[in-house]
Amino acid sequence: MNSNQAKLTASTRKLVAAWKQTRELWKDAQCQEFEQRYMENLLGAVQYSRGVMENLDELIHRIRKDCE
Repeated sequence: MNSNQAKLTASTRKLVAAWKQTRELWKDAQCQEFEQRYMENLLGAVQYSRGVMENLDELIHRIRKDCE
């Protein structure tokens, strides 16, 4: 689970960096709409997913410990 969480974090960092570069060149109303409609929602979903992955990782750890 940790490796998937690390991959998600790394991919998100790359996406944010690419978005920042794009945002420097794209400065109109469509850019702002895209950011609000897609980027903010996506980043919120990623943050939520990371929390879920952490909870699952803790749960799996407890289950393994109980089975030992």
